[in-house]
Amino acid sequence: LDFGGVSVESLGVEGELKTYFENYEFDLRNAVDSAAGIEEVEIHANVHRLNHNDFSFVADVNNNNDNEVLGTFRVYLCPQYDNNGEQFDYSNGHWHCIEMDKFWKKLSPGGNHIVRKSKESSVTVPDVPSFQSLIDAADKAVSDGSTFEMHDFERACGIPDRMLLPKGQKNGMEFALILAVTDGSIDFVHSDADSEHGGTHSHCGAHGETYPDKRPMGFPLDRRIPDRRVLDETTNIKLTHVRVFHDEHEHDDSHDH
Repeated sequence: LDFGGVSVESLGVEGELKTYFENYEFDLRNAVDSAAGIEEVEIHANVHRLNHNDFSFVADVNNNNDNEVLGTFRVYLCPQYDNNGEQFDYSNGHWHCIEMDKFWKKLSPGGNHIVRKSKESSVTVPDVPSFQSLIDAADKAVSDGSTFEMHDFERACGIPDRMLLPKGQKNGMEFALILAVTDGSIDFVHSDADSEHGGTHSHCGAHGETYPDKRPMGFPLDRRIPDRRVLDETTNIKLTHVRVFHDEHEHDDSHDH
């Protein structure tokens, strides 16, 4: 588990971890049949769905080696209590941890301050744009001679951005946040240390390439953890506690675009 010369000095979150329900309006005009001579009618549906505020993971990582090293950053969120309110022990609780993100960063000798936005997570994908928005964007590209970019929506394998956080509670639900920085030179499959791989590589890998991580899914929490000392004594792993809150007020400013 060790990553020689690398230690995680601090781990935290910028921005409040808060979920909420929103009324989201979907454009359904492309879901119904059309016929010549019949005028198209706009059809929309309102959906009650979970979302969360934007946030960032922040960490300070020391590289005590004389040279730059490649680190694999593995972020997990772990529930502290089961559905009966009983606290998980480490030997069973690690099976309930969820991977929040996985990415690669080159670490310079000395201190490295890492900020990773929730929208950059490699386990999530953005909402697919509506049919009408695609038509509008294509028409605009034709009219002004610009390029019609669709790279953000090429990958569809992952959970929606809005569901990265589990639903919180009004007074906060306690979770353990764990960051493991492992040796990227051992973990990484490709010689090119690209940290993104299309943005959503964690669940399905990189399109047309070998899965970029040699380690098993869930590593290093895929193995038995007898007690917290295993985490505390491994300098490249850091555990902190966070709370996920829930806003009972609905948000209704979202729409399919």
